[in-house]
Amino acid sequence: MTLAAAAAASPPHDMSLSQEVRDTANKIAASRAAISEKFPLYCNDQYATLFSGGQSTATERSDKSLSRIGCRTRFFDCFLSEGVHGDLKAEQVLILASGFDTRALRLRCLQGNVKVFEVDQPETISAKAAIMKEAGHEEKYDRASVKVGADLRKKSWIQELRRRGFDPKLRTCIIAEGLLYYFEQSDAIELLKTCRESLVNEGVDVSILFSAVSSNCVGGMNGLFRWGSDNVVEDAKRCGWEACRAFQLAEWEGGGRSFDDFVTTGDAHLGRLPDQGGKPKRTFWVAGFSSDSLGAPFSDPKGEGRLDFESGEQGCKHFIVVLGKQLNDDGQISSELKGRVLRGLQLNETLSSKVGGEDTVKCIFSGGKGECAAMISFASQVIGKDAVSSGIICEEASNTTIQNAKCALDIVERAPGGENKKMLIWVVTSSYHLRRAVRVMKAELGRRKGGRAVEVRGWGDFFAVSEASEEHEYKHRHNKGGNFPGLS
Repeated sequence: MTLAAAAAASPPHDMSLSQEVRDTANKIAASRAAISEKFPLYCNDQYATLFSGGQSTATERSDKSLSRIGCRTRFFDCFLSEGVHGDLKAEQVLILASGFDTRALRLRCLQGNVKVFEVDQPETISAKAAIMKEAGHEEKYDRASVKVGADLRKKSWIQELRRRGFDPKLRTCIIAEGLLYYFEQSDAIELLKTCRESLVNEGVDVSILFSAVSSNCVGGMNGLFRWGSDNVVEDAKRCGWEACRAFQLAEWEGGGRSFDDFVTTGDAHLGRLPDQGGKPKRTFWVAGFSSDSLGAPFSDPKGEGRLDFESGEQGCKHFIVVLGKQLNDDGQISSELKGRVLRGLQLNETLSSKVGGEDTVKCIFSGGKGECAAMISFASQVIGKDAVSSGIICEEASNTTIQNAKCALDIVERAPGGENKKMLIWVVTSSYHLRRAVRVMKAELGRRKGGRAVEVRGWGDFFAVSEASEEHEYKHRHNKGGNFPGLS
């Protein structure tokens, strides 16, 4: 069954909004399908083609257009990964206006003990279910999430959500991707307020990520954009979100860049829609948190240790400590541990090119024997056995973060050639583990009375723990040179 046929079987009760917005959802799904084929770094959505509604999924779409949508998709994926694995430790995930979203099916972080709720218009949910049934995915689709048919512009959606099992006592992570700018301002603000003040009980942690546009975008998309704001962070704070961060896509101008270069938190790089004169038109992703501590990983999306080679990295001896993680039940390396290894290899490559060769930069894999063997095997696939054997030190005695710190520092203290140099230790791990790992390393360093000047930094981000593997980008850059395709 095509999407058009499914939609015709259950005509929308609000044609002014849902039919045209649904057509846009078809286009986004078609883009995700093309991205999955061309740029799997961003997302790997095997279901996207089912929801394309006959829209072209392939090659005539520009890489620039696909990359923009791919960045948004991955950013929202990573927000959920951080919400589940990070300080929030979300027990529930709420996807507002889920449309043809497939995260409940494709993200591993949503397939454990987390309960996922998808809310959308009843006819959209029916259309999506019909398509999944036709494709033979009915059982998996039904199991992946609780579907709630409701109009988010009416307060009754909260009651319907709770009737379907949503628990206001549980920590919750919310996403509203590509939604609020289709609402009238009053409806958009009311939804933000409701999510903060009425969704969960007082004192229960909650976070939200939503899309927004600047005020001069109103009327865009053939009149579909109805709400825009030039003070979206303040708007969110007035709705009760104590800590907020606004993110924008960086300019597309300049040389080729990797994904991380396209996400920024400041006003220095503006994500722009086509400018028709006057003020630039901007798109935002806005993250809101019930407490400031929950927003910490998003205040600097690249992690604690940004590389600024004019402020101290030069002239230092560098040790990159990549922390292991338990293998999968089948003994294979997990996607999360692959992410840690890749981040370490990327940092090693960057530092080596900027501050010197292998005598100045050393990479340590720290973990249990099985973990280290898997890390070495994976690194060999990426950069080759010779590079691994000559450039990576294995420490196989650690099963805890404290042991990681002790054993890694033993190696650092025995390393020759650093007596008269400041040492920088880069701890590489997943974002939800980064702050604790850095604290443990600093505490262990403080217990030792060595005479060397040593600084500890963290290097990890929430992008590394998303389901989109960074292996594709790194292999392309390492084996072929240049930058990730489509971003130049």
